Amino acid sequence: IMENQNKNLGGAQERTAPGEIVAQRLAELNSQQTAVKGKHRGVCMVIDQTPPMGDNTLIMLHMVRQMSVEEREPSAYFTSRLSNVQLCNRLIAVVTGISQDSIDAGTLTTDEWQKLDDALPRITEAPLYLDDTPEMTLAELRRKLRGLVDEHGVRLIVADHIRLTDVTKRHGVLAALKTVAEELTVAIIALED
Repeated sequence: IMENQNKNLGGAQERTAPGEIVAQRLAELNSQQTAVKGKHRGVCMVIDQTPPMGDNTLIMLHMVRQMSVEEREPSAYFTSRLSNVQLCNRLIAVVTGISQDSIDAGTLTTDEWQKLDDALPRITEAPLYLDDTPEMTLAELRRKLRGLVDEHGVRLIVADHIRLTDVTKRHGVLAALKTVAEELTVAIIALED
């Protein structure tokens, strides 16, 4: 790495966390789009808090877990809200099922330490690239994304509340992300407040 609530959904998936359902569906859609022969086009999807779906960062971490940890498909996660350490700790909680509070406090039981030991190789070997740069220009973001696409084959990028110093308005950031997604023929999912 360069890092439940049960609900009855019409009688199906009763014991699956809502975040996992959303993540699995998004992963399926991304795989279907990538599979279109020679016609893959970039797409930028915006997820906000209206209506509230819970912790969107957590939902996206379920998605990148599915894509990169389980399916070994390269993805990238850009955030200006969390450090790479915080993001890694949250990903560890998602992969292992260990409480986030226990991970943050370092108060794991013997069984939890074993779960962590078992999961770490899968997490550290996953083709997931994290970037916690607090602010960057659009040109810097484009250069970083181009490198990830060309060198590592990244097809999915999560932009978690990123800030672009040369694009000040919300609409401008979204338009810039849409343009970059189309240029690089990748899927970008942007999280907003």
